[in-house]
Amino acid sequence: MWLATSPDLIHWGCHAHLLRGCQSWESGRIGPGAPPLRTPEGWLEIYHGNKNPRHPGEVGVYSGGALLFDLENPRRVLKRSAGPLFEPTRDYEMHGFVPGVVFPTGVVETEETLLVYYGAADTCTAVVEFSRKDVMGTLE
Repeated sequence: MWLATSPDLIHWGCHAHLLRGCQSWESGRIGPGAPPLRTPEGWLEIYHGNKNPRHPGEVGVYSGGALLFDLENPRRVLKRSAGPLFEPTRDYEMHGFVPGVVFPTGVVETEETLLVYYGAADTCTAVVEFSRKDVMGTLE
């Protein structure tokens, strides 16, 4: 995952490596998902991680995780989820154009819940509801 800065949200630069996957479920690649949410604890990012494929021609399983960045210095990772926040288990997540994919792309927050919108198997979209407290509890 990389970070860039912009003086005007049009011109971007100062690209810098931010972090890479360190767990088996994100051993292939990682990337941002939904726009980060400002919380009292820091910037909460629901991101995607990809497990290295087992066979040629596969893309590997994509799951969703959570990161917490420092409010003042988002280059500083404070915490990350111990494992995937959610992973493909349902038929529509396991079978489709690209099987075995949940790919978070949006989040709607309420006082106590997070609705995470995601692509499933690159065939459909879905939403999953998490308790804000449970998501924050996965971070270590």
